[in-house]
Amino acid sequence: DFLKNRRDPKKPFALYLAHTMMHTIIDASDRFRGKSKGGLYGDVVEEFDYETGRLLDVLDELKLSENTLVIYTADNGPWNQDKYTLKKKGHPEGSVFWGDAGPLRNGKGSPYEGGYRLPCIVRWPGKVPAGRSSDAVFATIDFLPTFARLCGFETPRDRRIDGIDQTDLLMGKTETGRKTFYFDRAGIRFGKWKYLRAKAHFYGYAREDDRPEAEELYNLKKDIGERENLAEKYPEILAKLRKLTEEMPQDGPGGIH
Repeated sequence: DFLKNRRDPKKPFALYLAHTMMHTIIDASDRFRGKSKGGLYGDVVEEFDYETGRLLDVLDELKLSENTLVIYTADNGPWNQDKYTLKKKGHPEGSVFWGDAGPLRNGKGSPYEGGYRLPCIVRWPGKVPAGRSSDAVFATIDFLPTFARLCGFETPRDRRIDGIDQTDLLMGKTETGRKTFYFDRAGIRFGKWKYLRAKAHFYGYAREDDRPEAEELYNLKKDIGERENLAEKYPEILAKLRKLTEEMPQDGPGGIH
């Protein structure tokens, strides 16, 4: 309805669509409920996929696709902790309402990769190379400066901008993304290395009860599941990343590049 009837066809538009149907409490419409092989959660996934397809079809129908950048991503990893699921009330009996982080450790609310690492799918025919995949680090805080450049604007200079311009990465002109990523009050990633403070910030439901209060260092290129703590083996790298983390704000999200 927005694309067909509410936007001004003479002006550029920005459409932000955040479905709550994949959030708790989940449910599917009559058209999709009970139709998948994955239970209620699978029904919701299939309906979400269908609705995304409808949106892309309308862009094609209105001949807007070649001039529209579409980004499909999420804001955090899945709820997959018993501490959370045991407390959550209101779901249909026996329904599964959480996701699976696969080989990644932990999930939403955690500074481990299961909490932060997400897929991101980008479509812009003729601009963003099709069929290309990348392991470069791109954060949602990078959207602002990236969109600003694409639209011909300058980012504000009277405040700190945590994001960086990733236009060249999107357009396939480089394979390099951000070198660092700051985990809120928890640690930092620098290249393949990831550091977590001894008192890294977790939300209560995501805290691992058996996690020792000790610094952690992981080589994400070899250990995406964060199983082998290399803090004692590489003290110089540990010290370097500790210093980078200490230089970051401790009272909220931020980023450096």
